[in-house]
Amino acid sequence: MLEKTGCLESGSLRRLLPGSKSSLKSRRALHCAFWNHGGGDLELSSVWADLVRSAEGAEQSSDVRPVRPSITGNGGMVLDFLYPVGTINFIRQFSWWNTDRQDRPRGPAGFGKLGQRLYTSSAGESSIPSPGSDITTICQPIPHGGYDHTDNVSQKLVSSIREVIERGPRNEQEEVWRKYRLLNAAEQKGLHNQLISYLSLSTRILDSERATSLFERIGSEREQPRVYKAAIKSFLRLGNLPRATQLHEIAVEAFQDEAGSAELLAYLIEHNLWSQVISTWRSCQNRPRLPDFNNPIQDTLKAIPNLKDQSLLFADYVKECMGTWSSVGDEKLIQRSKELVAFIFRVALLNLEPLNVSNWNSILNCLEKLDLDTPELYEGIIDRLISKKETKHAVQCYRRARQRQSLLLSRRTLRDILTVFCKYHSVLGMQQVLDDWFRFYGSPSQNAYKLCIREFASQGDAVTVHALFEQYNSRFCQDSGALKSADEIAPLLHAHAVRGELDQTTRIFDSLPIKYKVQPTLLCWNILISAYAKVYDIDGAFNCFEKLLEAQDIQPDHYTFGTVMGLCVTRGDLERVIELDQLADSLEIEKSAAMVDCLVLAHIQDDLLQEAEDICQRALHTELRGSRTRMWNYLIMAWAMRHDLKNAHRILREMTEAKIEFDKYTYSALMQALAMVKQPDRAYSILKDVMKEAAVPATSFHYAVVMGGFLANNEIHKVFQVKRRMEKRGIRESSSTRLLELKAQAIQDERSSKEIKAEQKLPATQRLFRKTVATMNRKEISNTARKGLGRVPLDIGYQSMFYSYMVFILGQQDDFETVKQLYTEFIQLLPHNRQDFRPIDILSALMATKLREGDYKTVSECWHFAFFQAQEHGKPLRAVDGGSTEIQILPTHQLSLSRALTFQMTSLVRQGKIEELEGTMDGFINKGFVADNKNWNYYIQLLVRSHRFKKAFSLCETKLMPGWTGWAQLRWGRPERNRLPLDIRKASKNPRHLRPKLHTILELSRAYLDLQAAASESTAFQILLDELQKENPKTLHAIKTMPRVDDELERDYLTTQ
Repeated sequence: MLEKTGCLESGSLRRLLPGSKSSLKSRRALHCAFWNHGGGDLELSSVWADLVRSAEGAEQSSDVRPVRPSITGNGGMVLDFLYPVGTINFIRQFSWWNTDRQDRPRGPAGFGKLGQRLYTSSAGESSIPSPGSDITTICQPIPHGGYDHTDNVSQKLVSSIREVIERGPRNEQEEVWRKYRLLNAAEQKGLHNQLISYLSLSTRILDSERATSLFERIGSEREQPRVYKAAIKSFLRLGNLPRATQLHEIAVEAFQDEAGSAELLAYLIEHNLWSQVISTWRSCQNRPRLPDFNNPIQDTLKAIPNLKDQSLLFADYVKECMGTWSSVGDEKLIQRSKELVAFIFRVALLNLEPLNVSNWNSILNCLEKLDLDTPELYEGIIDRLISKKETKHAVQCYRRARQRQSLLLSRRTLRDILTVFCKYHSVLGMQQVLDDWFRFYGSPSQNAYKLCIREFASQGDAVTVHALFEQYNSRFCQDSGALKSADEIAPLLHAHAVRGELDQTTRIFDSLPIKYKVQPTLLCWNILISAYAKVYDIDGAFNCFEKLLEAQDIQPDHYTFGTVMGLCVTRGDLERVIELDQLADSLEIEKSAAMVDCLVLAHIQDDLLQEAEDICQRALHTELRGSRTRMWNYLIMAWAMRHDLKNAHRILREMTEAKIEFDKYTYSALMQALAMVKQPDRAYSILKDVMKEAAVPATSFHYAVVMGGFLANNEIHKVFQVKRRMEKRGIRESSSTRLLELKAQAIQDERSSKEIKAEQKLPATQRLFRKTVATMNRKEISNTARKGLGRVPLDIGYQSMFYSYMVFILGQQDDFETVKQLYTEFIQLLPHNRQDFRPIDILSALMATKLREGDYKTVSECWHFAFFQAQEHGKPLRAVDGGSTEIQILPTHQLSLSRALTFQMTSLVRQGKIEELEGTMDGFINKGFVADNKNWNYYIQLLVRSHRFKKAFSLCETKLMPGWTGWAQLRWGRPERNRLPLDIRKASKNPRHLRPKLHTILELSRAYLDLQAAASESTAFQILLDELQKENPKTLHAIKTMPRVDDELERDYLTTQ
């Protein structure tokens, strides 16, 4: 039979048949015999088994029906659902099969039964009525062959039906209906109302027809609002709007209940029947005893898929009709219609998916024209947007509401939007909310004051914090200056601590018992320790920490330990970090994520990445206070700084698998990883696209990362493009972005100066620098995420990062007078307690300038000053238990003098102080410092030029040649692929990874050639040459196998002396 169906063209028989005058009804019912058509035994329910046993005797005594021949000729049944619509009716006209199946009374001749879907199999005792049958036929009990139900069977059937109905719709309507038909009329009567409600929940047309048929039959039993509501839903699903409207009017009049109002309104709105929408709304609103039915209507309307578009159409209809209604003086109708428009728009706005600005902007524009944009409407939108974490749209909606001066937003809405602004550190937003508080309510609430004071303090805005605190103190404290707790004044301490203003922080802390009559709390102590840590005052921080440990009434907490551990991390002292963590465990201090962050970062700084990863993995199974995201960000950043994208991506994948949430610094770490491998454009794509899709707000630090990537790639024009984009989006500049812009401007000025000679060196750069200094604000450096600061105390960090760079670049331009002026200005800007302190960065820049100037004495003075400071800052901290350590210089400080060392070596060679050069290098190494790859190569070159051949060759052999990978040009000539492994190529970026540079090999080659020439005339030189060949085989092999390219560099070294 399946083969036969395959040759029938879809709809071919339908085109042959005449059209039916009656509308076709869609019904789906599978013939019960189908389930026995070649099938195995089915497992029957216990209720059916009881029926079979009870009816067994009756079936045996009943008359046996004659077997009707089948149309197929084999006595089987027809699987008519396999055929196109109308096939069975077509066959009936031309075959002997003129009677309806299974003894049902036959309908009219011809196509009288086209109301039923004939592509489905009708059940033998089908409940689907034909168009000409009595409407009550569908609801009649099934005859049972002359036997009566037992009470036990009936009870089981009724119980099972009620149980299914109570469970709710689970596609069991067919089974419920079958069981219902097995009951007698008296038993059915008790289920009518429940069954109608149950069937109305189905989306099937068949169930709606059953529900409406049953509703029309039961008469007085339907006097319940929920029955009318179910019937209205069913009639609407069948498209019978007049009957649904009639029932709605009856229900509203009789029961004073909404009874289907929601369903009727939704149907009318969906079908653009606007006049009936208004009349239905008015009929409900005009009933004084009718309870509030907005909630059920709202729940129903939001299911309309295109509600936003429908609401706009309805608003257009109301606007068109308002003139007509006004002319007849029906103001009440206008008011009711506008209320309905506002209600529908509210539902549409609160359920827009996906949320976007254009959707709700179009609705709000329409509401504004009708003067229906009420405060409640905006508040509902803002509340939903915040609950959906669509904070950007919530802010836009709030700012739109502010433009309507007459709108009075509630205190709750102002508080919620203020929380959003504080979360994203929006100064403008906080100021706008505070303005609204003053405009609407006279002054902010106590909680609003606290939120703003804390946020402004975290941003280092000390002036605003003091002003708001004075207002708070005068409005909410019983007496002027009287506080309930020192925690209320903690933001004042915090505002100065984050700026590195230790003097102001300690002054306020000391005044707590005297001026404010309160004792310092643990929060105040923690902030004070943090203030000492910001300016690298190790002794002050540990003194406070020890006082807390010894105090009886107050004990350190996880924040205290996290702050002190962070100070040790900044110093680079891994041993002290581990000791503090162990001390916290012994004191049973609650472990925080910040403490684990410190452990991870301390291991990373000592190049112990595997140990750091192990700590992160263990933290996943440890109960911690706070987010675990930062420690994983540290790992991504660590691999990024090592130019290892593969491992950075692996860490990101592990974060996802461990369900660690990404934050804004996760994205900045990924951007940094791309920038480090010369892919700043991809990092820029993350900033523009990926972060936007993830609803992560971009900060100045993200822009600084991208600007730094383009600067390293020498794409100067793109640095300025990124800067302009940041300004266009209203993101406040930071010290990092200012410094990168200054560097880009200097490069641009240097390029243009080669074409145009100007009297002033780097004029645009100097103007930008003066502008930056004039607008210098300590708030910009209070942010912990920054680039370019280095290991400089916070109280002098801003001045140091700009002045050191300007001193260096102007020194390279030989503008010595300007350099001298800048250095004097820098000294004057230092705090009074820092007058004797000189950052190593500015000392190195000054050494480079004085070296060009020929002032070797100042170069030497700066070197000794820098060496002393590096020793002081690089030595390990004192152990918590009073023990000692063998480490002289901490690993993080071992390379701090690498630039300064190069300038000092150059100065000594120019003075001819070769012995002092060797003593400087030996003393440098003996004190625990580490010379980087550039230092060793340059030192060996200087030794060669100073005719210290033996030591130069020996150092190259022992220090540099172990990292030698051969000549790339020779590898390229081989037939097989022999590119260096990725690990080796990445190691070349590490300054600690030593390997000979081309200049070093060329210097040694020139020396070797000279020695060969001299050996022919001198026995001493021959002996020296033999020793070099014997003791330095790797170096000599590199020299002898060096491919000759005869370029200018090679000619300078090898053909001239």
